[in-house]
Amino acid sequence: MILWTSWFDIKDEERHNEILRSIEVNLENPYIKKVKLLCEIDFLYEHPKLESIPVKERPTYQTFLDMFDLNEINTIANSDIVFDYASTATINQIKPNNAYCITRYQLESDYKRPVSEWKGTFWQKLSGASQDAWVIYKPKNKIIADFYPGILGCENRFSLSMYHAGLVLWNLGPSIKTFHVHASLERNYPFSYHNQNFPGIRVPEYTGRFSWNKIPKVLYTRSISEKDETKIYKRWYLLL
Repeated sequence: MILWTSWFDIKDEERHNEILRSIEVNLENPYIKKVKLLCEIDFLYEHPKLESIPVKERPTYQTFLDMFDLNEINTIANSDIVFDYASTATINQIKPNNAYCITRYQLESDYKRPVSEWKGTFWQKLSGASQDAWVIYKPKNKIIADFYPGILGCENRFSLSMYHAGLVLWNLGPSIKTFHVHASLERNYPFSYHNQNFPGIRVPEYTGRFSWNKIPKVLYTRSISEKDETKIYKRWYLLL
């Protein structure tokens, strides 16, 4: 697969190191063919699998989509997501006109340790509504998603964009392991900065008991004022 992610100015040193480590580990993954890094600032790192692409402003989902080679398996991921090797091999078996919406594992180990020693917990409580990586293979129709990743509510908007483009959506739950490397307290957006009042859809875990031929329910983000992230998540996803 081709992994698409971004590099930007990160003021907090620990957060900078977390994201840098995430990129380095993904470059070491034998099942990732290439890492394409959209860079708002220079990325002073070289690797034979790395392609640094300068951009003048923060990329939207559309920025990534418009650069895809549609004959490849393309994955957009948040910069702090690391792919487990065995899971990446599974991802590479995706069928045409399918998309995986991947819910993360929260890394509980020291990110500086070897990846083989990493442990994490699957983000079960929000597995249908929270994803940090999206795998797309040979979509039949153009996906329109001109909004930013990395903002509260973006994943559900993007899932809906892919659904409207006719892609078959899957969330394979804990069987696909991606680690979220974010132990620092640094956040890149204020809690008031989110995709408010835009439609999106949940992508429930696949259990073998349902078909995505069914129309998924629609949800809307709603106004968020609490600073407590737990309260935010309880109010944020409102099924209609």
